[in-house]
Amino acid sequence: MTVHWTNNAIVHLVDIYEYVARDSSIYAKRMVDRITKLLGTDSELSNVGA
Repeated sequence: MTVHWTNNAIVHLVDIYEYVARDSSIYAKRMVDRITKLLGTDSELSNVGA
């Protein structure tokens, strides 16, 4: 199965990262990693939160 990320979805993922990163950039990165791994797209969005 291939997941195609829309621009809107990527913006939401970045928003999630930025919100969690207010308290911890480490946990923000972990959250983004968990979301992308669950969808099987971790390599495509590896630069989010970098």
